[in-house]
Amino acid sequence: MQAININAIPVDEILFDLGKFFNVRVVESCNEYKVKLPSSIGEGDISGIQFENGLGLLQYNCNFYQDTEIRLVKSNIHSLKFIYVLNGSLEHRFSNEDESHVIDQYQHAIVASEEKNGHILKFSKGKSTCFSSIELDRKKYQDKISCELKGVDSDLSKVFNDIEAKNTFYDKGYYSLKIADIFNEMNTYKNRDFIRKLFLEGFTVQMLAEEILQYEDSKKSEENSKLLTKYELGAIREAVLYIEENISKELNVKLLSKLVGLNQNKLQYGFKKLYGSTVHNYIIDFRLRLVKTLLSNTDLQIGEIADKIGINSKSYFTKIFKERYGLTPIEFKKKQQHQ
Repeated sequence: MQAININAIPVDEILFDLGKFFNVRVVESCNEYKVKLPSSIGEGDISGIQFENGLGLLQYNCNFYQDTEIRLVKSNIHSLKFIYVLNGSLEHRFSNEDESHVIDQYQHAIVASEEKNGHILKFSKGKSTCFSSIELDRKKYQDKISCELKGVDSDLSKVFNDIEAKNTFYDKGYYSLKIADIFNEMNTYKNRDFIRKLFLEGFTVQMLAEEILQYEDSKKSEENSKLLTKYELGAIREAVLYIEENISKELNVKLLSKLVGLNQNKLQYGFKKLYGSTVHNYIIDFRLRLVKTLLSNTDLQIGEIADKIGINSKSYFTKIFKERYGLTPIEFKKKQQHQ
């Protein structure tokens, strides 16, 4: 196990400590710092920027050649951290505890250590890990906190206002599509220097706002939750793919919910949000679109087509097709043949 002890807290000082450990030059541009991993240790880099209001942003894009721990162990009150794993996975634990928490791809965690305890970040050997960490000095950010946290969930409000770090806090979940979109925008941003510094500061503040909104939303009941996480989006798309590949089978929301691991209410909400349709109506719509294609491009009989789309009753098949297109399947096929 390779251990990297960092006796610093502000982002810029963390990066200079990393540079000393790696024995490499720290590259700076408009207060944004970057350290490249030496080829003897791994591949990738760690970068970050510290803003004047107590906010900072660290970005890790690393592949270490051996199991590695970055130990943030300065004896002082540490920043409140918002960690977002974009690729791979990360282990986090508090320096005064033995229990580790794994944060996987598409997950995020809010972490605050108590008193002057630090944070241990563990990277697995040979695995690419990409994550960002918003660092918040609660004491320096106090003026903004007192104004901006009005009406915010009491648990999160307490964490922000715990400037003396009297309590440990850990909360993990999947981050929202909105947060994923913000990261995509950040990673494709091309401008440099002062304009980039302004962009990154705006990005960090926007991320913090979205994090508060998502935390609030996560505490609601499933039926009232309005944000879709990237994980949930993947599950909804998995459901759609299953529908399309198994359209001849009996399909319903209960079955799909179990297959993709989503609550039925969340699955229904996701279909309405992404496709403007309930799960049942999406299945019917896909079947009818497929019927039109088969009637237009094959010589299959009506009964054969009904079997292919998973409808056993020919009368029901004819009924829903006519309701949608104003013609029976036979009438539609004859019309296509005469065009």
